[in-house]
Amino acid sequence: ERKMVKNRLKIIERELFISDLQIPFQDDNCIEIMFDIARDFQPSIIWLGGDIIDAYSVSNYTVSTKIDLLYEFSLARSFFERIRKEFPRARIFWQEGNHEQRWRNFILKKAPQIEFMLENKLSWEELFDLKKLKIEYIIGPARVGKLYHLHGHERKYRGQLVHVALNYVRWLHSNVIFGHWHILSLIH
Repeated sequence: ERKMVKNRLKIIERELFISDLQIPFQDDNCIEIMFDIARDFQPSIIWLGGDIIDAYSVSNYTVSTKIDLLYEFSLARSFFERIRKEFPRARIFWQEGNHEQRWRNFILKKAPQIEFMLENKLSWEELFDLKKLKIEYIIGPARVGKLYHLHGHERKYRGQLVHVALNYVRWLHSNVIFGHWHILSLIH
């Protein structure tokens, strides 16, 4: 399912795209640089393109119990509160990435009896009080104007990782911005 984010006034938007912070493993220096640049840029849209939280403690790859879920949530909540405080008029969207999906997968695997709570009390929207912060949670590809936004995990590509951007353009037949891959990929 693809969602269309309406450009209500048909004006040019100034967008800040942030992806793959993977809190609590974020690079605080890079985040400070991002905030410095964003203050000058004054985005009207802030797109959190997935994997904002790592969800390490509920991952299949967990190797340490030193990082617990409450710690991750606390750091992520601080980030969300800060970004809203710094940009009170910006429209903010948080798009689900594969790390955010770890939460759902964990519940389904370890406690399927409470799956129904993922739609309310255990949803990211409720856990981080996104409504109060005026942050909209997005699942799946979405468009702002003519630009598709993905996290990047939505479609599996095997082999030709040097052409990731081209693969997404061919899939969507449109311009696209995404994270996930931790590599730079441009097409002209």
